[in-house]
Formats: sequence, C-alpha cells, structure tokens
Amino acid sequence: MISINVGRIFLKAFNEKNNKSYSSKEFFEKIFFDLFFNHSKYMSWSTNSPFVQMKKGQKVHLLSEEERRDKLNEFFVKAKTETPDSSFAIGFPASELKEFATTSGLVSDLEIPADESDIYYSWIGSGLGLGVSGGVTIFFTESEILLKIYEGWRVYRNFLNDETLNKLAPNKINSWNGQWLNCVYNKKNKTNFDFESFINLQ
Repeated sequence: MISINVGRIFLKAFNEKNNKSYSSKEFFEKIFFDLFFNHSKYMSWSTNSPFVQMKKGQKVHLLSEEERRDKLNEFFVKAKTETPDSSFAIGFPASELKEFATTSGLVSDLEIPADESDIYYSWIGSGLGLGVSGGVTIFFTESEILLKIYEGWRVYRNFLNDETLNKLAPNKINSWNGQWLNCVYNKKNKTNFDFESFINLQ
C-alpha cells in the first residue's frame, strides 16, 4: 500500500506548486482519469478494475465517452460503498467476501485502516511508479521527482494519441516513467534525444 503514501506526497506537492486544493478524488476525476482512461488507449491496465471490466460487446478501444464515464461512476460507487480490495484499490489484497481462493501476495492479517480518499491516492501513487526488469516497480517519495514524473504523463498521453506513433505500447505508464526520467535527467539527452527509444517499452 506504499502507493497511498506516494500519492499523498505527490498531491500535496502538486497542490502547493499549482496553488490548488484538490482532494485525492478531485485530482483523480479531473486529471488522472482524463489522462489515463478517457481515451481509446489506456495508460495503464489494472486487472479486474471497473475500467477494464467490459460488458458484453464492449472493447476498450471502441468505448464511447459516455461508456467511459459510466465506468468512472461505477468506480466512484465502489470506492464509496465497498470494502477496498484489489479490484478497485491498488496494492490491496483480493476480496475474500465470497470466500474464493485468492492469489494475493504480501497480505497481512493486521487491519490497516483505509478510507475512500486512500483508494484514490493508491491509483495516483501507482501511476508514479517506475517499472524495472522482472516486473519490479520502484517508488520514490521525493516531491521533486514525483512532480517530474507527472510531467511525463502528459507527454505519454500525447504520444499515445499521435496516430503516427501507433507502435508505442499503451498500458505501460510505469515503463514509460523510467524512460522519461532517464530522458529528462540525462544531460546527454538534452540536445539530441532519440524519441524512437520510447517505442520499445517493456
């Protein structure tokens, strides 16, 4: 659940830098959702979440704006009324309410309090992770780095929407974040950066 803390640190820094007072839900609705899910190509893929659960005949790349908004509203209802689980809160264990066998890892029997705002923080924080080899995600807690990663979100979205870059893989925000930081902090990239290197995200 480290993503909750990362999301909280980021949003505090974001609000201070931009003279805003967004709650985690407001940021999710006004910025995060629009960047990550309100397009035919998603920036991340969260298994079993309302954003990837399709009704009969639906496909992500064919969803209308109204259908995407319906999925957002379904997510809001879950966040407000249900006990957090991995289907709509990032880093939480799978639900055991129906006593299904689950495959959750790193689960504790300690009760860790989490409220509705933490659910949104978990998504915000998860979008700020850096994917590395082996499926490992690294999280930073330094505000400056988190704000720099956020700047890269819009670049990734613009690239995904660019029809001339159709080979760029969607759903790879964490891989993108690592490439983005390498780009912006590597002095060699300042004058002659090859953006084609972004195409082969793992």
